[in-house]
Amino acid sequence: MKRQSFSSGLQVLSLFLFAMALQLSVFGQAGTATVRGTVTDPQGKVVAGANVTLMNKATGTSRTATTTDNGLFAFEAILAGDYQVTVEATGFKKGLVTDVHALVSKPTAVDVQLEIGTTSQVVEVSAAAPIVDVTQSKAEVTVTQDILDVMPKGRSFQSVIPFAPGARQEPLQSTARSVLSQGGAGRSGGFQIDGASDSENTYMVEGMDTTDIQNGGVGANVPMEFIQEVQIKSSGFEAEYGGGSGVINVIQKTGSNAWHGSMVAYYRSDGLNANDQCLWFATCGLRTNPTIGSSSSRRVDSPLDRDITKKDHYRAVDPGFEIGGPILKDRLWLFTSYIPSFTRLTRTVNFSGSDANGTPFGTRSFPESQDVHNALTRLDWSAASKIRLHASWQYGYTRITGMNLPDPDPISPAQVNGTAGNNPGQYNADRGTVNPNSVYNFGGDINVTSKLVVTARYGYWYTDL
Repeated sequence: MKRQSFSSGLQVLSLFLFAMALQLSVFGQAGTATVRGTVTDPQGKVVAGANVTLMNKATGTSRTATTTDNGLFAFEAILAGDYQVTVEATGFKKGLVTDVHALVSKPTAVDVQLEIGTTSQVVEVSAAAPIVDVTQSKAEVTVTQDILDVMPKGRSFQSVIPFAPGARQEPLQSTARSVLSQGGAGRSGGFQIDGASDSENTYMVEGMDTTDIQNGGVGANVPMEFIQEVQIKSSGFEAEYGGGSGVINVIQKTGSNAWHGSMVAYYRSDGLNANDQCLWFATCGLRTNPTIGSSSSRRVDSPLDRDITKKDHYRAVDPGFEIGGPILKDRLWLFTSYIPSFTRLTRTVNFSGSDANGTPFGTRSFPESQDVHNALTRLDWSAASKIRLHASWQYGYTRITGMNLPDPDPISPAQVNGTAGNNPGQYNADRGTVNPNSVYNFGGDINVTSKLVVTARYGYWYTDL
């Protein structure tokens, strides 16, 4: 399915153009950061006309601004990441702030107090963030790269959503299609935020809405190797996101002026799981007893019993790599990563029936295979000192065969498998699906003046489930 808009007539066209302009504004806010601050003298009075330089530590690119009559400066539509701020004014020592971390859609405050002296003298100033952000009322959490590097997490960005207040995982809110589309990695259910259902959440990649448009929930998986930070807005967020319960936005990694890379490999198997885990490859919970039917005449339902099944033989291997660096130093940067996942499952079932010749079916094994290919390529280009462009392609491909499996046997001999009396030949090992999923993002920022920034974003998401 493709996201498309159709319009006819002058009035509808006008509304469409207005919506597109609003969407461009949303993309600009959702995928970039802002650094703002005030420059003052030792007495706390504002310093007008000070020259402020913001330098990206990773790429070495810089932007400049001049403080207003109120001593204010602002850098809008910048990449999230680590920065250095330098302030120069006549009659004052140079102010240097080296530890500025800009987060997506959350203005970073950098207030600099200069000291009397000459610009040849340098004073390093701390940029400690305020404990309480009084500039906004929304509740949001940004999980940054330094947190992702040290915290236990799953294989995809969904595993850090519960870091936000009011957010929790809810396994009963997922569908089999949604789970399989994620490659079985990192998601075995939906996510409730402030008690609302998963279908009310908005899931975004670089500001591009990738929410499943049929059932809600995650529509595009993003492996951890692609991620620089994850932002979870749980309440009080901007009106442009609609009336949903939560907004989750994933920011991709970018290249820098130094080449960095890594090889990764992950292994999972049924030997690492308990017997009663409610996962997509081993079911547990309440079920209707297949040996006792319902009775409409007596108005009696089939009784429920606790069903814990035998484990399937299961293994999954995720090899891959990530690498990023300069194609042209200070001008053009590349980040690319490829993370496949190969999952193999075998379910063994003891069938109670027999074939037409009276030969018992006995024990049969059924294989299921799932191959997932995830890749990301992103380019960032500093076309000029005031022009920054970027383009990214995130590709996902899932191929599953052997989906038509019988129910697993229960652990308890007192319980029965409701499908054990079927003919095992009906479970076709060739049955499966192929699911492509691509996210394209393009954008540019032009700093016309220190007070005017022009931002444009275009995103396209394609999925076929």
